[in-house]
Amino acid sequence: MTRRPLRGFDRERLIELRTKKGYTRGDLARFAEVSVAAVRAWESGQATPQVDRLARVTAALDVPMSELVRIPRTSGTWAICASRPA
Repeated sequence: MTRRPLRGFDRERLIELRTKKGYTRGDLARFAEVSVAAVRAWESGQATPQVDRLARVTAALDVPMSELVRIPRTSGTWAICASRPA
């Protein structure tokens, strides 16, 4: 099974949220149970996280996933999500 990149991942926002919490890359990696190399790759733009890892990262940062994944309003996905009742 091939892994597709996570479109809309905001690496700058990850850095901002991590530093706002006062976490080092190592801290975030430990709290989210991922490797420091993974966090480094995400922040540098060399890779994007898989959804399950992103969920652990957002839990460690205590933010919703929407803080790190931007879905443009013009995308078909946004239209589908916006049309669903809350």
